[in-house]
Amino acid sequence: MSLASVSRRVAREALLARRLVIRGLWPLYGALGLLLIAAYLVALARDQRILADWLYGAAAALAAPALVAGVRLHRPAQVGAWLTLAAGIALEDLGDLASVVLAAPNGTEPSPSLASVFYLAGYVALVLGVLQLTRGPSRERDRAAWIDALIVAAGAAIFAWVLVVDAELGRASANVPATLVALGYPLLDLVLLTVVARLVFGSVERTLSLTLLGLGFVALLAADAAYLQLSLVGAYRSGSLVDLGWLVSYLCWGAAGLHPSMARIGRTAPPGGESPGITTARLLLLSGGALTGPLALAVERLRGEPIEVGPILAGVAVLYLLVLFRVALGVDELQALARARGELASRLQVQASQDPLTGLANRTLFLRRLEAALERRSDGGQVAVVYLDLDRLKTVNDSLGHAAGDQTLTAVAARLRAGLRPADILARLGGDEFGIVLADLSESDILGAAERINALLAEPVRVGGRTIAVSASVGVALASGDVAAQELVRRADQAMYQAKLTGGRSVARYSEALDAAALARLRVEAELREALARDELVLHYQPIVEISSRRIAGLEALVRWRHPDRGLLEPARFIAIAEETGLIVALGRWVLREAVRQARAWQRAGILRNPLLVSINVAARQLADPGFTREVATTIAGSGLGPGRIALELTETDLVRDADGVARSLALLRKAGVRVVLDDFGTAYASMSYLVNFPVDGLKIDRSFVAGLSAGDEPGPTLVRSMLQLASSLGISAVAEGVETAVEAEALLGFGCVFAQGYLYSRPLPADRIAPLLEAGVVPLGTLATPSSGAAAHVHGRACAGRQAGSVERGGRKLDEAGACTTER
Repeated sequence: MSLASVSRRVAREALLARRLVIRGLWPLYGALGLLLIAAYLVALARDQRILADWLYGAAAALAAPALVAGVRLHRPAQVGAWLTLAAGIALEDLGDLASVVLAAPNGTEPSPSLASVFYLAGYVALVLGVLQLTRGPSRERDRAAWIDALIVAAGAAIFAWVLVVDAELGRASANVPATLVALGYPLLDLVLLTVVARLVFGSVERTLSLTLLGLGFVALLAADAAYLQLSLVGAYRSGSLVDLGWLVSYLCWGAAGLHPSMARIGRTAPPGGESPGITTARLLLLSGGALTGPLALAVERLRGEPIEVGPILAGVAVLYLLVLFRVALGVDELQALARARGELASRLQVQASQDPLTGLANRTLFLRRLEAALERRSDGGQVAVVYLDLDRLKTVNDSLGHAAGDQTLTAVAARLRAGLRPADILARLGGDEFGIVLADLSESDILGAAERINALLAEPVRVGGRTIAVSASVGVALASGDVAAQELVRRADQAMYQAKLTGGRSVARYSEALDAAALARLRVEAELREALARDELVLHYQPIVEISSRRIAGLEALVRWRHPDRGLLEPARFIAIAEETGLIVALGRWVLREAVRQARAWQRAGILRNPLLVSINVAARQLADPGFTREVATTIAGSGLGPGRIALELTETDLVRDADGVARSLALLRKAGVRVVLDDFGTAYASMSYLVNFPVDGLKIDRSFVAGLSAGDEPGPTLVRSMLQLASSLGISAVAEGVETAVEAEALLGFGCVFAQGYLYSRPLPADRIAPLLEAGVVPLGTLATPSSGAAAHVHGRACAGRQAGSVERGGRKLDEAGACTTER
């Protein structure tokens, strides 16, 4: 283990130990405080006054240091408030000390005295400390909390007048300084009660530290009330049970300061916390305030004292005004809350029905409006759904980033909105899909509108200084009978999928035949899963030859499906479905393992001669699989083939899907001895940059360029010659695909092309039929079945290339044995 690792571990352990110590301090302090209080009570019971005083002083003296320690440990935002509270508690401690020193042997104290100075100064500091903690989060909440606190203070003031102040004023002539000090205690108690109530009622997070702090002040005020009552009749003695209330207040304050939640006192309540409106607790408070006057009169009558109605009525009047003001404020708060909730509901309703990126309607609102259009359609007008799917957005996302993709979507949405009628309904249905509702149009007008909508995307869009070519596959479904909105959208989606199958940039109309085709695709998917489990797949191999000598330089492995009912199926029947469903990953894994196994068998038989290699096609889904690179390396390493015997073919479109990730994967594959070949070269944009930026060993010139060599029409020959020169300058091999005539072979040889692949030399053959060719090392010059079939295949090759260039998303395409356009994998 390195020194740095040890240091980090020690630091983590030290931090954990510190946190454990901090968390354990406040319960340890509480336990010690309770122990001292218990010992204090025992000493009082045994009339051990000196011991009781020492125990009281020890328990009280711990509170202020505890608050200072809490500030250092927990670092609250309002350090000054806690230090002011600590100063107030320290002054109270000094008052207790002076009280013990100045007390007479019988327990009475002189009044006023130095202890009174410390006590009153301590109250002022406590008030200032709590005031610093009462920072309201908003003017409305702060005002409500203060009114609630004043209601509590007003009610307490009425009782203070009845129980204390009136009696003190009655004997004011006896000892004026003592009377002023005696009146100072209830006055400061009322102020302290007000600010503490404000702290509790304020919109702060409810924490254990706040609860302990509040309990400490409740104990203080209760003890003060008892002290004032006993002092009026001369019955208070130092060391009585009244002192227990003050002792409890010290304990609660110290524990509050040490608890970690003290750092959060004074913060605003979290979102979703208690509303500032009139809650149940506040209703009880207001009800209690309304009963204060009658209760005060009842207390006076029970005591047998003469009732002075004037001051009580004045206090009750103030209290009622505060209650009325609080109710009015609560009503305003409720109205404001109702307005806020209404605005929130409106925003949520908009968000629930609007696409946040483009501002268009989303799928939910689109369906609602489509249902309304279907309900009100007239006999003379049609309702139709136009479903658009952008053909190249994934390429934009993969090559330029998702931000560019989002900007492209926004630009397309704006262009569509500008090109539609105000009555047309436009929505983004999700991803790169848009929906349009056309109503009150004839069938021909709807189809014409769909073509115009498709043409709107013919011009590129400008995104971040770049020109991005966009196009769409468009599906149209006309409402018939009582078709539901969801079903109509499904039909349009089905038509869009058919347009995409034809290469994109086109419009397709829904028909029932599309449903039958969809069911057929589902059936093929289910059967293909079973085929993988039942080992119904087989590989055919097509030779790659040296043009001048027809020597076999390599083989391309091409998958076939031995269907139990429909015979041998070409890739066109199942590869596209495998790619859509993700089955291509499992299928590609099988192809890799079978091709490696067969190559190893040929090597053992001595017919796989150096430098002959086997090429395997790779799909984009396989490149995206995190374990693909490791699986390829492991499979080849365990076969004993040695490096350079297996090549992976992938298309330019596959490269651009995740350029950085693919570059890393290709570098690892080449390091493991796997060759990488760029298939269907020239059919995607920016081909040259791929050759420069990606580590490849060779390229295969697409058959769409080779096919033009027979006619000799430009620019075919020029493009082929340029591709060959590029490969030569980069030091990589080049193979011409789809060579079907001797004219093409001679032209390629004249351009300096060394290797070729196509029906001129051999069709893809099963392993047992390719073995004799491997033994011979060369292939005889083959011919197509008949001149007409050769011509047909040639024409199909041209058509296939056209679709390929028009739809980069669909990947490389090749001719199958029947001359149809297929995707060989």
